[in-house]
Amino acid sequence: MFEVKSQDGRARAGLIRVRAGTVETPFFMPVITRSSLARFGTEDYYGLGAGSDLCRLAGTSAAICNSLIGSFSPGLETIVAGRGVHNLLEFHRPLFTDSGGYQVVPGSSFVSHLNHEGIKFVADWCNTEILLTPRESMRIQQSMGSDVAMVLDDMGGVNASRERQLLALERSHRWAESCLLHHSDPEQLLFGICHGGPHEDLRSQSAAHISNLGFSGVAIGGIALLHDRVLKLRSVRAALREIHTDRLRYVMGVGHPADILEMVAEGIDCFDAAFPTIQAQRGVWLSDRGMFTKHDLSQQLSPSEGGGLPSPAAHNLRFMEQFMRNVRTAIAARRFAQFRDAFLAQWAKIPGTRPSVSPG
Repeated sequence: MFEVKSQDGRARAGLIRVRAGTVETPFFMPVITRSSLARFGTEDYYGLGAGSDLCRLAGTSAAICNSLIGSFSPGLETIVAGRGVHNLLEFHRPLFTDSGGYQVVPGSSFVSHLNHEGIKFVADWCNTEILLTPRESMRIQQSMGSDVAMVLDDMGGVNASRERQLLALERSHRWAESCLLHHSDPEQLLFGICHGGPHEDLRSQSAAHISNLGFSGVAIGGIALLHDRVLKLRSVRAALREIHTDRLRYVMGVGHPADILEMVAEGIDCFDAAFPTIQAQRGVWLSDRGMFTKHDLSQQLSPSEGGGLPSPAAHNLRFMEQFMRNVRTAIAARRFAQFRDAFLAQWAKIPGTRPSVSPG
C-alpha cells in the first residue's frame, strides 16, 4: 500500500497505492467541495474549496472531500445512486473522504453537540440533523466509495484546557477503535487520527496509541488550529516520534508552502487544505517567487507563470501540484535542504510572505 522509494535526511519520497491509482508522495490534496455541476456542498463552504473541473485542469493527483457535507447535500442516497463520490464529483483519481469531525470548530456550517456516543450535527440550511457515530461515519464513507476514509475524531479545540484535550484524546481513541470494528471494505484504506492539542506529551501518547492500532496511515489532526508556527512544528515532531515509519504520515489542514517544506523535512508524506483556493478568492496568485496579486503579475511573473489559465484558483492548484513534484524530485536527488532553503529565501523577499522557521 505504501512504499518509501528515497530518503534525504528525514524527508522521504514514495508511493501510495489505492484502488483508484497510485500517488507519489509527498503530495498535497485540495479540498473538493462541489462537482462541476455545483451539486456538492453548502453555499458558504462552496466558495472555499475547489471544483473537480479545476482539479482536472490543474492535473491534481489526489483530492479530499467532506463526507459529512456530502451526506447532507446532495445526500448519501444521491451519491450511491450516482455510483459513488468519484462519479458524482467527476474526479476519477485517488480521493480521500474526511469524517467531518473538523466541522465542530467555530465558524462551521453546522451546529454541533458532542457526547460520548458521537456528534450530532444540525444543518439549518437544509433543516436536517445527523448523529455521526463511528459506525455511521464508516457506513457513510464506505457507501461513498472513496479510496481512503478517515476515522471520526474529537477535535478538542484550540483554546481548550488540558483536561478537555485529554478527554478529546481518550474519546478519539475509543472512536478510532470503533471505526476499525465497523470498517469492512477491504479495498478502502482507513487512516487513524491522533490529537493532543499544543501538549507534546499528549501528542506522543496519542500518536503511539493510534499507530499501534494498525491503520494504513496515521494523520496528525488539529495542527491547522495551532496559530503559533513553532508550536505546530513541535507538535508534529512529538507525534512523529511514535508513528511507525512504514505508515503514511499525514498532516491535516496544512497547505502553506513554508509549512509543507518544514513538515516534509520532518518526514510528513501527505497534506490537505483549501489554502490555494482561499488565496485565489483573495486575488492572490502563488508562484515560486512568492504570493502576488493579479495587479503584480505583468511586472513580476513571466507569461508562462501568469497566463494561460482560466482563473487564479486553477493557477494555484497547478502551482501546488508542480511544487510537490519539485519537492519529490529534490528528495530523490538528495538535495531537499538546498531546495527548501532556496525556495524560502525567494519567498522571504516578497512583502507579506512569511519566511520559514526551524525551531529546535
